[in-house]
Amino acid sequence: MAFYRCTQCGGIFEVADGKTSCYCSNCGAHQLLAPTDASARQGDVHQRSNQKAEEIAPQDNMPVQQNNGQPAGQQAQPQAAVWQQSQQKPKSEYHPPIGKGAVPYPDASQSIQPKIGMNKGLLFGLILGGIVLLIGIVVTVAVFAMRADHLVQPQELSGGIYDDEDDDIDYGAYRSYLFGEGYVSSSSDSAVSSSSDEDNEVKHSDFTVTAPEKHTICAGGSHTVAIKDGKALATGDNEEGQCDVSGWSDIVTVSAGYEHTLGVKADGTVVAAGDNVFDQCEVSGWEDVVDVAAGTFHSLALKKDGTVLAAGDDDDGQCNVDSWSNITAIAAGYHHSVGLRADGTVVAAGSNEDGQCNVDSWKDIVAIAVGDVHTVGLKADGTVVVTGKSFADASEFAAMKNVVAISAGCSHTVALKKDGTVTAVGYSYDGRCDTGSWVNVTEIAAGGYYSIGLKDDGTLYAVGDNEENQCDVGSWDIK
Repeated sequence: MAFYRCTQCGGIFEVADGKTSCYCSNCGAHQLLAPTDASARQGDVHQRSNQKAEEIAPQDNMPVQQNNGQPAGQQAQPQAAVWQQSQQKPKSEYHPPIGKGAVPYPDASQSIQPKIGMNKGLLFGLILGGIVLLIGIVVTVAVFAMRADHLVQPQELSGGIYDDEDDDIDYGAYRSYLFGEGYVSSSSDSAVSSSSDEDNEVKHSDFTVTAPEKHTICAGGSHTVAIKDGKALATGDNEEGQCDVSGWSDIVTVSAGYEHTLGVKADGTVVAAGDNVFDQCEVSGWEDVVDVAAGTFHSLALKKDGTVLAAGDDDDGQCNVDSWSNITAIAAGYHHSVGLRADGTVVAAGSNEDGQCNVDSWKDIVAIAVGDVHTVGLKADGTVVVTGKSFADASEFAAMKNVVAISAGCSHTVALKKDGTVTAVGYSYDGRCDTGSWVNVTEIAAGGYYSIGLKDDGTLYAVGDNEENQCDVGSWDIK
């Protein structure tokens, strides 16, 4: 065998000795061959194997090549057929890896069709899911609106609005009946004189309020305070020092907030303990005070002349009580404050996001209570009105009859009935409303998530959350 170069394309290949012309296996032309040396072979001998198939494939009608040294008797194959066979490689079957997402590699001989059915199914599923989601949103909004309709709006649950001219209610006498003699002292409410100025604003003179006699227990966020012989007792959460009241003396009334405690002394001054982050305990200058109310982060004080003082957080205007007058009772909630006037009407200041301050239409009210975001009023006929988010159905408040005292916690309301039993409504998953077995109760207080009641023998009931030992009052006797 010898190496030759094609004079047409320059390709180098081997041919049998003595051959000087043949069909070029590179370009297919019948050409004279030119001898070449071994160095040319090193770079170009396999040039044809590196050409693209379409560049080097011979034509089907290419003349048949000679045997080129093949043994006699074997028929030479057409050059095109020889080239095609040399380009075919054995196919190896593809085996995809086993695992999530593995799919068989498609056979090149098969046409790949888009999976239209799968796409339609996915589209249908998305549409169906969107419809279900939309229905859920509509139903949720509708249920919330129905629920909010009776939770947020003021509720005149039973009894009508009294007309003072027709019914001539003696508020002072009724409060004395509920809470003991001396609760309101103004020679009776009928003795309150009034006159109108240019703005038709009612002015009162010679108005005096004295402290209620039965106001000896209170419940805060997670701590309980009581009075015994002028001394203060406390149990429960003391992280902010709200239970550090053992040194108090001559105390006549107390009130517990979220993490602070207020006490009124016999001389009309006020003491405070606990959290003071918003200056809610800055009460050292208060005088002539007959009652106090501790909210979440603010404090109120009712003065003997029927005006109100305030200290602490005022972000929502809950301390804007300077203009209040003729007030006989006060209550403080999360971000709102409420005052009861001597004529049985109610005023409010602060956040009204949940309707907790919608009390302008209330009349014939003899007692008030405030939760986090709801306000409760006790009417002279022993029924109850409520506004804000009370976490109870209107029917539950409507069922309250013969009520003589009310108290409101974070999300529940407790009512003392004339016969000494107690009823409670609202959230009760921790048992804070389990007061059905209580008897001979004379005073009640609703804390953050618990309720307490004072019995006529000086012992106490307690139900609800006791995580901070706020219900550990079983050993107390404050008679």
